[in-house]
Amino acid sequence: MTDIAHPAHKSAWRRKNEMWKVPIHLMFILISVTMIVPLIMIFSISISEEAQILGIGNGSGFSILPKGFSLDGYRLAFKNPDSVIKAYDVTAYSAILGTIISMGSAGMIAAAFLGAMISMGFVLAISGRVRKMSTLVICGVMIGNICS
Repeated sequence: MTDIAHPAHKSAWRRKNEMWKVPIHLMFILISVTMIVPLIMIFSISISEEAQILGIGNGSGFSILPKGFSLDGYRLAFKNPDSVIKAYDVTAYSAILGTIISMGSAGMIAAAFLGAMISMGFVLAISGRVRKMSTLVICGVMIGNICS
């Protein structure tokens, strides 16, 4: 006998895996669109006229396709590069501060979780030696009060 799978079994396996291709492809298409559309919008806004973006007159605000054509934003950025550098400074400081705050929050959550696990381990270690349930409950309440 050979180790080759029966053809009917193999086609059933392929049919089972084929049904997942459509949802997976749709998910990747959705993720791609949510990442690409904002980039197109930013570029479109950057080459649109300011009045069209602000909705002044007959302008309608943001759109995927540029309305009017103007390179005034790029001229201003290259004429005054200090404003662009300051904007990058603000972005970097915001990212660093946000990272520090989230790490601090994650650290506190991890410490609370670790404390709860240690106290639960202590209660479980005592539970084998305690004969009355009320003693075990009191120990658990006292440890919970100390840890909080």
